[in-house]
Amino acid sequence: MVAGRVDGDLAAALAAAAADMAARHRHHILAFLEVDDAVITATEHAADGDRVTVRMRMTGQEYELADGSMTLVDGTQTMRTWTEDWVLRRAGSTADWVAISSVRVADGAAS
Repeated sequence: MVAGRVDGDLAAALAAAAADMAARHRHHILAFLEVDDAVITATEHAADGDRVTVRMRMTGQEYELADGSMTLVDGTQTMRTWTEDWVLRRAGSTADWVAISSVRVADGAAS
């Protein structure tokens, strides 16, 4: 789904997480996901291209379901809010932006 939109360590982390989910016979669900706010918090011009860090406040449900039974095995189906920092890079001024890292920086209470 994200081929061509992620690179480097983030692409490797997503592939590893997907393989782990498959091995444990689970499905990772992000339901009703909305980006409530996105703010650029840092910019950088580096040798490998331009970078921006975007802090996103997100709302949704995040949980895991078991294969076959589709029963809830982890997480919550309650709407909640959290914040993530995403770093995007482009190789040149006409290149596409790709995500190279993401980290969850805060969790909010259920809403």
